[in-house]
Amino acid sequence: MRIFCALMAALCLASCRSKNSASTEPAQRMEGVRLSEQTLGRPAWRLKARQASLERGDSMALLSQPKIQFFENGREVSEACADSARIDTANDDVTLSSGVVVRSLKDSTTLRTESLHYSSARKRFFSDQDVLVRRPGGIMRGRGLEASADLSDIRVFRQRTRLKRAPR
Repeated sequence: MRIFCALMAALCLASCRSKNSASTEPAQRMEGVRLSEQTLGRPAWRLKARQASLERGDSMALLSQPKIQFFENGREVSEACADSARIDTANDDVTLSSGVVVRSLKDSTTLRTESLHYSSARKRFFSDQDVLVRRPGGIMRGRGLEASADLSDIRVFRQRTRLKRAPR
Protein backbone atom coordinates (compact mmCIF):
# COMPACT_ATOMS: atom_id res chain seq x y z
CA MET A 1 0.00 0.00 0.00
CA ARG A 2 2.88 2.40 0.82
CA ILE A 3 4.49 1.76 -2.57
CA PHE A 4 1.17 2.39 -4.33
CA CYS A 5 0.72 5.74 -2.45
CA ALA A 6 4.31 6.79 -3.20
CA LEU A 7 3.86 5.91 -6.89
CA MET A 8 0.57 7.84 -7.09
CA ALA A 9 2.16 10.87 -5.37
CA ALA A 10 5.10 10.77 -7.81
CA LEU A 11 2.73 10.56 -10.79
CA CYS A 12 0.66 13.48 -9.47
CA LEU A 13 3.76 15.62 -8.98
CA ALA A 14 5.07 14.75 -12.45
CA SER A 15 1.75 15.60 -14.11
CA CYS A 16 1.43 18.91 -12.22
CA ARG A 17 4.87 20.17 -13.25
CA SER A 18 4.74 22.91 -15.88
CA LYS A 19 5.63 21.65 -19.32
CA ASN A 20 7.66 24.83 -19.97
CA SER A 21 9.83 24.39 -16.89
CA ALA A 22 11.69 21.39 -18.32
CA SER A 23 11.62 22.53 -21.94
CA THR A 24 13.25 25.45 -23.72
CA GLU A 25 10.84 25.16 -26.64
CA PRO A 26 9.05 28.42 -27.50
CA ALA A 27 5.31 28.70 -26.99
CA GLN A 28 4.87 29.42 -30.70
CA ARG A 29 7.12 28.98 -33.72
CA MET A 30 6.29 30.41 -37.14
CA GLU A 31 7.95 29.84 -40.52
CA GLY A 32 8.11 32.36 -43.38
CA VAL A 33 7.18 35.39 -41.27
CA ARG A 34 6.11 38.71 -42.83
CA LEU A 35 5.38 41.81 -40.75
CA SER A 36 4.83 45.43 -41.70
CA GLU A 37 4.15 48.80 -40.17
CA GLN A 38 2.21 51.58 -41.88
CA THR A 39 1.95 55.30 -41.26
CA LEU A 40 -1.10 57.06 -42.71
CA GLY A 41 -1.76 54.12 -45.03
CA ARG A 42 1.80 54.05 -46.43
CA PRO A 43 4.40 51.43 -45.56
CA ALA A 44 6.98 52.52 -42.97
CA TRP A 45 8.80 49.17 -43.04
CA ARG A 46 8.33 45.56 -44.14
CA LEU A 47 10.05 42.66 -42.47
CA LYS A 48 10.60 39.12 -43.72
CA ALA A 49 12.18 36.39 -41.61
CA ARG A 50 12.80 32.70 -42.13
CA GLN A 51 11.43 31.88 -38.67
CA ALA A 52 10.03 33.57 -35.54
CA SER A 53 9.67 32.26 -32.00
CA LEU A 54 7.42 33.65 -29.27
CA GLU A 55 7.53 32.87 -25.57
CA ARG A 56 4.27 32.68 -23.64
CA GLY A 57 3.50 36.01 -21.96
CA ASP A 58 6.49 37.76 -23.56
CA SER A 59 6.14 40.67 -25.98
CA MET A 60 9.44 39.77 -27.70
CA ALA A 61 9.66 37.65 -30.83
CA LEU A 62 13.00 36.16 -31.87
CA LEU A 63 13.59 36.22 -35.63
CA SER A 64 15.92 34.15 -37.78
CA GLN A 65 17.56 35.72 -40.87
CA PRO A 66 15.46 38.90 -40.97
CA LYS A 67 15.42 41.32 -43.88
CA ILE A 68 13.75 44.72 -43.42
CA GLN A 69 12.83 47.25 -46.10
CA PHE A 70 12.39 50.87 -44.93
CA PHE A 71 10.15 53.34 -46.74
CA GLU A 72 9.67 57.12 -46.92
CA ASN A 73 6.66 58.59 -48.72
CA GLY A 74 5.82 55.16 -50.13
CA ARG A 75 9.29 54.58 -51.66
CA GLU A 76 11.85 52.09 -50.43
CA VAL A 77 14.91 53.99 -49.15
CA SER A 78 17.01 51.31 -47.46
CA GLU A 79 17.19 47.66 -46.53
CA ALA A 80 18.72 45.86 -43.57
CA CYS A 81 19.61 42.23 -42.95
CA ALA A 82 21.18 40.25 -40.12
CA ASP A 83 21.56 36.74 -38.82
CA SER A 84 18.97 37.30 -36.10
CA ALA A 85 16.72 39.93 -34.53
CA ARG A 86 14.28 40.62 -31.73
CA ILE A 87 11.08 42.55 -32.31
CA ASP A 88 9.14 44.04 -29.41
CA THR A 89 5.53 43.42 -30.40
CA ALA A 90 4.37 46.12 -27.94
CA ASN A 91 6.08 48.99 -29.81
CA ASP A 92 7.43 47.44 -33.07
CA ASP A 93 11.05 48.27 -32.18
CA VAL A 94 13.56 45.90 -33.78
CA THR A 95 17.07 44.97 -32.60
CA LEU A 96 19.16 43.31 -35.31
CA SER A 97 22.15 41.21 -34.26
CA SER A 98 25.15 39.41 -35.72
CA GLY A 99 26.37 40.45 -39.15
CA VAL A 100 24.09 43.48 -39.47
CA VAL A 101 24.23 45.27 -42.85
CA VAL A 102 22.11 48.29 -43.84
CA ARG A 103 22.22 49.62 -47.42
CA SER A 104 20.85 52.96 -48.54
CA LEU A 105 19.16 52.82 -51.93
CA LYS A 106 19.57 56.59 -52.33
CA ASP A 107 23.36 56.87 -52.40
CA SER A 108 24.80 53.36 -51.81
CA THR A 109 25.89 54.12 -48.23
CA THR A 110 26.47 50.88 -46.32
CA LEU A 111 26.48 50.43 -42.55
CA ARG A 112 27.95 47.34 -40.85
CA THR A 113 27.83 46.44 -37.15
CA GLU A 114 27.09 43.54 -34.82
CA SER A 115 24.05 45.07 -33.10
CA LEU A 116 21.63 47.74 -34.30
CA HIS A 117 18.38 48.95 -32.72
CA TYR A 118 15.59 50.52 -34.82
CA SER A 119 13.09 52.72 -32.98
CA SER A 120 9.77 52.71 -34.83
CA ALA A 121 8.56 55.79 -32.93
CA ARG A 122 11.68 57.83 -33.80
CA LYS A 123 12.32 56.15 -37.20
CA ARG A 124 16.03 55.99 -36.38
CA PHE A 125 18.82 53.46 -35.89
CA PHE A 126 20.95 53.32 -32.73
CA SER A 127 24.03 51.28 -31.82
CA ASP A 128 26.62 51.26 -29.06
CA GLN A 129 28.83 48.75 -30.90
CA ASP A 130 31.71 49.19 -33.38
CA VAL A 131 30.36 50.51 -36.69
CA LEU A 132 31.71 50.82 -40.22
CA VAL A 133 30.04 53.24 -42.62
CA ARG A 134 31.04 53.28 -46.31
CA ARG A 135 29.86 56.33 -48.20
CA PRO A 136 30.80 57.53 -51.65
CA GLY A 137 34.13 59.25 -51.04
CA GLY A 138 35.00 57.85 -47.62
CA ILE A 139 34.88 55.32 -44.84
CA MET A 140 33.92 56.10 -41.23
CA ARG A 141 34.67 53.83 -38.32
CA GLY A 142 33.64 54.37 -34.74
CA ARG A 143 31.89 53.03 -31.70
CA GLY A 144 28.23 53.97 -31.42
CA LEU A 145 25.85 55.48 -33.94
CA GLU A 146 22.58 57.28 -34.49
CA ALA A 147 21.18 57.40 -38.03
CA SER A 148 18.03 58.00 -40.05
CA ALA A 149 16.40 55.00 -41.71
CA ASP A 150 17.65 56.08 -45.16
CA LEU A 151 21.20 56.68 -43.82
CA SER A 152 21.18 60.27 -45.11
CA ASP A 153 21.79 61.56 -41.56
CA ILE A 154 24.45 59.56 -39.70
CA ARG A 155 26.17 60.47 -36.47
CA VAL A 156 29.07 58.15 -35.62
CA PHE A 157 30.52 58.40 -32.12
CA ARG A 158 34.20 57.90 -31.21
CA GLN A 159 34.90 58.27 -34.91
CA ARG A 160 37.89 57.36 -37.07
CA THR A 161 37.57 58.57 -40.66
CA ARG A 162 39.59 57.81 -43.81
CA LEU A 163 38.91 59.90 -46.90
CA LYS A 164 39.74 58.70 -50.39
CA ARG A 165 41.88 61.04 -52.44
CA ALA A 166 40.31 62.53 -55.51
CA PRO A 167 42.18 61.69 -58.73
CA ARG A 168 44.32 64.57 -60.03
